[in-house]
Amino acid sequence: MDRFEDIHRKVHSAIIQDNSDVRKMFLSHFSFDIGKFSYDMAKAFQKWKSFDDKIQGDRKKAAISGILYLAITLNISSMKLFISGNQIASGNIHRQVLESIALSYLFSDKSLDTLELFMKRKYSAHEAIKDVIRHQSKLNLDKFSLDTLSNSYRFYEHYYNITSNTIASFVSISDKVIHLSPEFDETKLSEYKKEIDMRVDLASIFYNIIDIVFSNVSNWK
Repeated sequence: MDRFEDIHRKVHSAIIQDNSDVRKMFLSHFSFDIGKFSYDMAKAFQKWKSFDDKIQGDRKKAAISGILYLAITLNISSMKLFISGNQIASGNIHRQVLESIALSYLFSDKSLDTLELFMKRKYSAHEAIKDVIRHQSKLNLDKFSLDTLSNSYRFYEHYYNITSNTIASFVSISDKVIHLSPEFDETKLSEYKKEIDMRVDLASIFYNIIDIVFSNVSNWK
């Protein structure tokens, strides 16, 4: 059995250590994907800024701008956590990214009253994806964007609860060791690739997401 002092040292290290070595491993395998993600999110941020600069004190537009900004920043943070080896925390944040996007769509149509209900705490973000699918035509969503959003949400729904995937994320298949701190596991490359592909796909439509929301808002009477 390990000495308490050794265990304490490992726990303390897990809390304070930088994960640069883990990120380097992810970059060695997925540098192109991470580069594309970064480029597409930069374009999305630029598009969002053009809208935010024109709000001029409009409370409802400010709320829409705020939820889009949240989606952008959370998406970037989620990717950073993922390539730092924090898959569970990253997945939980990514689910919030998807819900934020769905809320921005719903907020952009005044007739749905989702924004007012949400501000009064009478609407749950958990319902947003389902309602976006129901109102897809009204919200002017294209099929690819809708499929990307709904497929990602189905995958990340399991982050609501503890599952066998949660446990597996802390166990290295290669050395059969349970890790207290994030690690890069070469035997999980296919799983890493699947998640990174979904994140890159979502980033690729972020500009279009913002464009659709702005277009809907421009039709407000």
